[in-house]
Amino acid sequence: MYKQRNKNIKGRFPVWISYILVIAVSVGATLAGVNAFKKSEEPKKAAVQGKNANIGSTKVEGTENREGSSKAVNGKKDITFIDNWYMDTRVRFVMDGIWHRMGNVEEILDTVKNIRHTSELSWFREWDKTAARIEGIGDESLKKGHEISAGDAYLRAANYYLAAEVFLHTNPDDQRIPETYKKGGDLFVKGQKLLRAPMSVVEIPYEGITLRGYFFKTPLKEKAPTILLHQGFDAPVEATKYIAEEAIKRGYNCLLFEGPGQGLTIREKKLPFRSDWEKVVTPVVDYLLARDDVDGDNLILTGMSMGGGYVVRAAAFEHRIKYCIANPGYVNMYDMFKDILGSKFVNLYEQDPKEFDRKFLDTVKYDVGLRWGIYHGMWVFGCKTPSELLSKLKEYDYTGVLDQITSHMLVMDGTGETWGKGQAKKLYDALKSPKDYMLFTEEDSASKHCQSGAPAISTQRMFDWLDERMAE
Repeated sequence: MYKQRNKNIKGRFPVWISYILVIAVSVGATLAGVNAFKKSEEPKKAAVQGKNANIGSTKVEGTENREGSSKAVNGKKDITFIDNWYMDTRVRFVMDGIWHRMGNVEEILDTVKNIRHTSELSWFREWDKTAARIEGIGDESLKKGHEISAGDAYLRAANYYLAAEVFLHTNPDDQRIPETYKKGGDLFVKGQKLLRAPMSVVEIPYEGITLRGYFFKTPLKEKAPTILLHQGFDAPVEATKYIAEEAIKRGYNCLLFEGPGQGLTIREKKLPFRSDWEKVVTPVVDYLLARDDVDGDNLILTGMSMGGGYVVRAAAFEHRIKYCIANPGYVNMYDMFKDILGSKFVNLYEQDPKEFDRKFLDTVKYDVGLRWGIYHGMWVFGCKTPSELLSKLKEYDYTGVLDQITSHMLVMDGTGETWGKGQAKKLYDALKSPKDYMLFTEEDSASKHCQSGAPAISTQRMFDWLDERMAE
């Protein structure tokens, strides 16, 4: 019966159905063309040796529970702002600016809801659009003579511009990267001046060029203990303004500066990271000691995120640093990346670097965060392939120099740390110099990487520790 029915239908196929099929195919072709056009606007990947056009389906181990994912972490459901684990992490970084007048809740949330979570270019467009709008508010306020309102707007716009360019790093040759970053830095300075902050832009001599810095002068002392602070893998140093502001209120000067691999040093001067970070810190110390408002006997070196590893290296060779704060602390950068990649990829890298490059670059096509991370990493470390990056990271093993550190070390850590989990405690246990370990927990609402989302409790505990050390 089924066969007979099928036969009858086949012989009387209605013409109107044919018309519908033709229309459907035409619409489908049109939509495919639109999607192809949209994809053509996405940031193009930089040329990488060994790249293969075949798409794989391997998933990097551990990414499903990284910060910002919708999965439960330590049995606790996390808040998700955008359905992309790494974009969500970056949203949290932008929100940290709210605490120090560089963000507004609804401005941030209104921007995030318009971002396509699979598109790097969508991220750039929405943040750039918001930044330009807020910059316009600042311009209008300034025209009318409202300097404080203008300054506040410029600081928020600076934060949004600095957030905008980050996902363009899959193509480091994109000129929007230095242009947008510089725009953010310039508005940061403009806003600070209008708000009459005790901050000056400084140029620090370094191997024939200069490194950009922001020097915050405390009004409480003529000659004050001074904090030297730099960021790590990717964050702008302007994002640590809150530490500088907390410092000057407590009687400390603070110098925020950019080293190789960071800020405009990589974007304009093309200088990648270097493993002998003391060669960066020593010129900064020399610069500070030449100032008459710096207490040279009380210098405090602070490194954020991956910068927590760089300060470890610097402290081992630059003994003019009295106190050193690693947030968090790292001993071995290669081990940190091994934890992120998982054993399958690491084993493949060790056995066949070219095959690792092919499979890994296929894999990251499916994950914006990993895609950004590997291309950004190759850029800031001066490498052409993922395998070259991993080989380069082996130079960043500081295990052999820990016993040379004489500074009093503060190692900050969090129970929710996912980038190099366990390395901070490993660093603390290996140190021979005076040391303290500061752990942030979920009960503190500050357990994430660098206490993201909790700058108030982070700075309170850090400066309380520093005040107590200075009083000894």
